[in-house]
Amino acid sequence: MKINLTDIVNINLPTELNSNTIINVIGILNDFLLQKEKTAAVLDFDNTRFAYPGGLTPLLAYLKDKVENNEKHHIMINSKHSDIDGYIRRMGFYKLLGLPDNFFMRKWSSIGRFQEPYFFSKNTNPNEINEKSDNIIKTFITDRRVQNYNEAIGWCIYEIIDNAFSHSNSDISFTMSQKYKNLGITEFCVADRGIGIRKSMGIDNTKEALEKCVTRAKGINSEGRGNGLFYTTELIKGDTSGKCSLNIWSEDYMLTLYSGMEPQVKQVGSFWQGVNISISMYNGISSSLKELMKSIDNYDYSFSYEEQPEYYENLFEN
Repeated sequence: MKINLTDIVNINLPTELNSNTIINVIGILNDFLLQKEKTAAVLDFDNTRFAYPGGLTPLLAYLKDKVENNEKHHIMINSKHSDIDGYIRRMGFYKLLGLPDNFFMRKWSSIGRFQEPYFFSKNTNPNEINEKSDNIIKTFITDRRVQNYNEAIGWCIYEIIDNAFSHSNSDISFTMSQKYKNLGITEFCVADRGIGIRKSMGIDNTKEALEKCVTRAKGINSEGRGNGLFYTTELIKGDTSGKCSLNIWSEDYMLTLYSGMEPQVKQVGSFWQGVNISISMYNGISSSLKELMKSIDNYDYSFSYEEQPEYYENLFEN
């Protein structure tokens, strides 16, 4: 398609691309793609100084989904000379979208520090996904003495990545994590473009599905997964650091949870196809999962190093 300059729409990305600002970005892109006329948009990183997993991951999933097979509308990206350009190139942002990234510097090992955006689909080899999940867990763990937190976050990461892999029915999923030592936190995100939380849980109402996925335990299955979001929600509710948060966005609803508070579900002015989950955890978390679980009737504390000692010890190898 031949594009005239008058057909190009410039979309300025925010100073911080995170789990909150991405909502407006996706809304703008949704509106752009609804236009009947043949148009093109430029996503401009010129003013962007920081890109967090909660913002970069869903942007990648959205662009991978909408751009590759769209013959009518074109979305171009401009990051040249911006503060964030080197970072997104190191993370493989352009390469993952099938574009040249021109990153020629040596890439040092990311193990325990961050997991670059990783693309997977419902047909990806599970062993490859598990390897990436292990590295994501390592970015959360800083102290082997915080046993119940380490175990809980391990279950959580595996569960939500496995949900995207096994239950989203999505050909496009991305996950990413980053440890911020200066803040003492790790942020993690997984975004899929599948059927959404309402359909995957077999519930007609999206708000009800979001509330249900964090307010009751379903029991651990034979692979040791099933309660991760619930356990992590309890950890965040009991935390006093003020540094933990959880966002779950599906369709036009988002569940938000902050340290020491109860989860809130509200309608947002932007539609997300599939499920987008972002977690920020304080690595010196103050709450105890075992203490929190005492208040739950008929609860059987199922985590223990004794059950899988080799797995948990391997988390600290690097």
